[in-house]
Amino acid sequence: MILIQDRIELEAYLAKLNKGVKIGFVPTMGALHEGHLSLLRAASEQDDVIICSIFVNPTQFNDKSDYDKYPQVLAEDLQLLSQVSVDVVFAPAVDQIYPTGIDTIPYYDIGDLETRYEGEHRPGHFQGVCHILHVFLNMIKPHHLYMGEKDYQQVAVVRKLIELKHHSATLVSCPTLREASGLAMSSRNRLLSPNGLENASAMYRALQYVKHNAGGTEFTTLKKEAYELLKVNGFEPEYLDLCEATNMTPLNDFNHEIPMRLVAAAFIEGVRLIDNIGIG
Repeated sequence: MILIQDRIELEAYLAKLNKGVKIGFVPTMGALHEGHLSLLRAASEQDDVIICSIFVNPTQFNDKSDYDKYPQVLAEDLQLLSQVSVDVVFAPAVDQIYPTGIDTIPYYDIGDLETRYEGEHRPGHFQGVCHILHVFLNMIKPHHLYMGEKDYQQVAVVRKLIELKHHSATLVSCPTLREASGLAMSSRNRLLSPNGLENASAMYRALQYVKHNAGGTEFTTLKKEAYELLKVNGFEPEYLDLCEATNMTPLNDFNHEIPMRLVAAAFIEGVRLIDNIGIG
């Protein structure tokens, strides 16, 4: 495993690879956990060269204070990455990716995904996601791009980006990994107190409650009950909604003839967590 922090050095490394070598790419913002490692293990099953990026992307934070407190622990991350097969860790500084500054980036037309759920509550977030992935995909040109389903809408956005910009990478989405409590693994979890971590599992329980009662109760009723479950456990809910799984079109009630997805976001101890589960 080698650490590269200069994009020119990365481009030189890639230029020396033999033709036909398959590249697997796992983009991360660091503060790694077992969920990230599962993506790298999936990559090692299909690809010859595995590249993991560690870059906290400033343009996808609509709240600067959120960016400032995002955990950056490169030394810990490198130690964790030694447990899996990784050829290159690309961890550039901000000026390597944004040499002219972060104030102006191109616009990416991702349609309604821009204004739904995460798009609505984090204005500009997905434009930043699109830009950094567009830069990385142009630079690395991987055969496979691995992303976790915990960020379900982000996966949908990147799929749209690949189509929009005609990238050759195949997007591979991998299941959400969870703690024993059901809490989705997330870099933000380390910002919670032990009590907060315990209570945070209520988000998964709320989603499971809605799913298990989807056969006989209207979604609006279950949504109210799920909100109460979140609030009792210290959450401030932002949204908990039902949508069509394929394109994330909002649904007013359950339609068991199509695959559906429950998506949620809420704050606990000032930390914003998201989660989702499938139905049908």
